[in-house]
Amino acid sequence: MSQDRYTKSTSLVTSDIMVDYIIDQKETTRKVLRATVVDNPKDKDACISCVIFHQRKGKNATWEDVKSINLHTLKAGEGVKLRLGCSETKALYDHLSEAFQIGAQGVQRGRQKFVVASDQDVVIRAGLESKYIFKLIEQGLSEDIWRQLVESDPDLATKLSMARIQTNRIESLREFEESIIQEKLENYWQVFLSKNDWIFGYGLSYNFITKEGEQVYVGGKNVNNSGGQVCDFMAASDGEARFTALVEIKRPSTHLLEKEDRNGCYPISKELAMAVSQIQVYCQSWGTCNSAEIHDYEAEHGVLRVQPKGIVVIGNSSEFKSRKQKQAFELFRRNLHNPEIITYDELLARAKFITQDQPSTQSQPSEKYDPDIDDLPF
Repeated sequence: MSQDRYTKSTSLVTSDIMVDYIIDQKETTRKVLRATVVDNPKDKDACISCVIFHQRKGKNATWEDVKSINLHTLKAGEGVKLRLGCSETKALYDHLSEAFQIGAQGVQRGRQKFVVASDQDVVIRAGLESKYIFKLIEQGLSEDIWRQLVESDPDLATKLSMARIQTNRIESLREFEESIIQEKLENYWQVFLSKNDWIFGYGLSYNFITKEGEQVYVGGKNVNNSGGQVCDFMAASDGEARFTALVEIKRPSTHLLEKEDRNGCYPISKELAMAVSQIQVYCQSWGTCNSAEIHDYEAEHGVLRVQPKGIVVIGNSSEFKSRKQKQAFELFRRNLHNPEIITYDELLARAKFITQDQPSTQSQPSEKYDPDIDDLPF
């Protein structure tokens, strides 16, 4: 496991590594190493100075430095000797190796966080991890990185995968909102919704659907082998038995209702009526076509064509300015057996629900809270 180290600048050319490296520890005494990163213009590799302290455990169980001896006060024949055993010498070597790797990053202003690998062969300044990862990927080691990650921490690998999916969905959601405002063309929406079929989420009967194909031929050719009907894309319910659904995409700006007539009613728009009629014909053709190709498709993909469900994505309910308009539209689609009509704002709300239902990858700490500073262990 990796561990965090912190440095704190003490001058323009020095910064302390804020940790007591333990060389040897007994019940009431211990020896520790304290290291300082130095910007040494004479020798860039000689970037660490250090002091070894002898400590005793105080009354409050805290470690206290033993008062040092001024070597200049020693008389002739007097001396001080500090002996380190093999394990202590090895600990000193390991700690200095880590300190020199931190020192190789140079003197950093203020407080800085470094990530140190458990085997002490990698030290990365926090915030620069991606730089090293990109270098490994550029060397063609992406598969090795992922394999090592899965082997060392399968749960983390799964979390990263899920977090990436969630991030991609949030980015698509942002594009969705912006594109509605920009009034993109129908072709754009066909591609976007086909690529992001997760946005459909739960169907009318809470059957989760997934995309099977796009620009799908559903039948309808005449005796001259022309006039075939092509649906924007095909989806299927998930489960042991899978049933197909055909999806037709129109624009968010497509009107849903006509102007109020003399009887105080709001008839559905010509565009909506055409879209409903179109998908109904597609569903009829797809459900009854007996071509060998369609039977092969059905068998190969494990889907059934039992009274195919139709879905029309069209318009935006922000068009409705009165209660009567909302009522007229809802009465129409509530009494429509097939297809299901979904407006873009409803689809957007559904997409937001799906993304918010997952653990958020966008949460950020408060501006008043800095984990690299406020959680420092000193």
